[in-house]
Amino acid sequence: MRMFSIWFLLAPAMALGQEVSEDIPAPEERKLEWSGNLDAKYTLSHMAQGSAMYQLQFLSAGKVSAYLSQYRIEPYLNG
Repeated sequence: MRMFSIWFLLAPAMALGQEVSEDIPAPEERKLEWSGNLDAKYTLSHMAQGSAMYQLQFLSAGKVSAYLSQYRIEPYLNG
């Protein structure tokens, strides 16, 4: 009961202590932003020349190096 009476006395004081603002700010104008990146990757793979998959893939190629390389450029754009 005592807690209820303290709350009853303090509630109006807490309500009056808060300021109420009637001004609503205008929303900010948002501009279009562009961002992104460009990834460059280099891959070097060593192939097992004795494997069945290697022989199927490079059957007609003749003598091919066991090392295969690959360059990749991947662009990413965000707007």
